[in-house]
Amino acid sequence: MVDIKAHRRIIKRKKYQPTCKCPHNPRIITVPPSPKLIQKGKYAVSFWAKILWDQFSSQRPLNRTLQEFQQMGLFVSAGTVTSGLKKITPLFHPLFTAIWERNKSEHHWHADETRWMIFEDVEGKKSHRWLLWVFRSETTVVFRVMPTRGSIVPKKHFEDQAWGMIRFDRFSSYKTLMDRGLFLVAFCWAHVRRDFLALACDQDFATWSSEWMERIGAIYHLNSERLSHAMDSELFLEADQKLRIAIDQLKSYLDAESILFKDEKRKERLKVLRSLKNHWSGLILFVDYSWIPMDNNTAERQLRNCVVGRKTYYGSRSIWSAQLFSEMSTIFQTLEMWGLNQKKYLDAY
Repeated sequence: MVDIKAHRRIIKRKKYQPTCKCPHNPRIITVPPSPKLIQKGKYAVSFWAKILWDQFSSQRPLNRTLQEFQQMGLFVSAGTVTSGLKKITPLFHPLFTAIWERNKSEHHWHADETRWMIFEDVEGKKSHRWLLWVFRSETTVVFRVMPTRGSIVPKKHFEDQAWGMIRFDRFSSYKTLMDRGLFLVAFCWAHVRRDFLALACDQDFATWSSEWMERIGAIYHLNSERLSHAMDSELFLEADQKLRIAIDQLKSYLDAESILFKDEKRKERLKVLRSLKNHWSGLILFVDYSWIPMDNNTAERQLRNCVVGRKTYYGSRSIWSAQLFSEMSTIFQTLEMWGLNQKKYLDAY
């Protein structure tokens, strides 16, 4: 039988004298830790930047981002992320306000709106249906989540100092801006074409609708030809004259057919023609102001990314989170307009 003896090894580390000679503070002076986005929080700036970019730029649901973290060995609860987002939301208010002020100071906008669900009960509001509004200028995009579709929204957005030209889709809430005399209101030819396209599904009106869509397509083509030349050049003036002749011919068709179908039993055609006639002055503004587009597709494209988010996580659970959504969408899409890297900018900010 072999005797086994146990040994314990004790290592004593050398003690260093404090670098500070002050007798009242005999400690080693070290560099303070880098500040955190959330006081006493566990996660660094890069963590929150990824959360924000995934959800509000890539429109990725939070649970998918958390699943990705789990694959990397980081287990974070949804409640931790939600409470953290609520704490950092005020940090973006100054940047959002600056973009909004820039937006109001410009003089040409595209505007549109779409539904946005907020699942928080609000006194006096019967449903969870809110509206996500977008106002796109030459250099900025601003999103606002509001509980109403009323004219108070564009009035509140532009306040009293804004003036210029605004293009939208014939929605009555924007038309109230005309009362102030500070805005030229341009309507959207794409929506007019959709009116005729809807009637093309009916066999009784298919041929008639196709003829009108061809006429509208011809206007688009002539305007595109005009814009392909330098302004005030001979080619531009020649193309401009062709466009104006085509517009006059279109107006003649409109007046003639409005009388022709006045007593028709089915009022579908007359309804479309009346809408076209009522909005005619706003539809032809692009003729005199060649720098504005014929339609409002620009604003609709700005809403496309947000609608993807609505499809994936079906709106917001609270008003503050909807506010964060609109502010981050404003920041991210404005950065995209300027060609800036969104994630790098967010880290720096």
